[in-house]
Amino acid sequence: MNRSTSTINGQRGFSLLELMSALLITAVLLTIALPAWEGYTFRIERTAALTSLQQAAQCQAHRAVWTTGADPAPDPDCLPPRTTAYRFFIAPSAEPAASDPFTNAPAAPGYEWRAEPLGRQRGDACGTLVLDHRGRRSVLGTAEQALRCWQGR
Repeated sequence: MNRSTSTINGQRGFSLLELMSALLITAVLLTIALPAWEGYTFRIERTAALTSLQQAAQCQAHRAVWTTGADPAPDPDCLPPRTTAYRFFIAPSAEPAASDPFTNAPAAPGYEWRAEPLGRQRGDACGTLVLDHRGRRSVLGTAEQALRCWQGR
């Protein structure tokens, strides 16, 4: 059986055409797979940040149970640790916290737990995730975006 491939010193190998077609197929697969992979990693990191925000709010709620009066000030000890993808912090809210209906104590200033994306995560369309003192979920952006970003949480 005689093959028509080129030989050098009696050794057979890939032709330039075969090599170029293999590289072309690899390039096409990578252009399809990389954006999907990036979206997947964004969703994983965002889900971890959402979970951390909810745990911080739960920590604050436990603290509120053990204090008297109106909503206590946010506890920095409840903040989750910084990750490579998000920085967590407390920011003042535009709305005050609810006043105590039994004692008519003045309302404490409101606050928000925020998760700000860092590094590559800044490419995520959701941006900064926000969970306020009343448990409302949002993002710094449009309401439509907030629904999509907090979906399933």
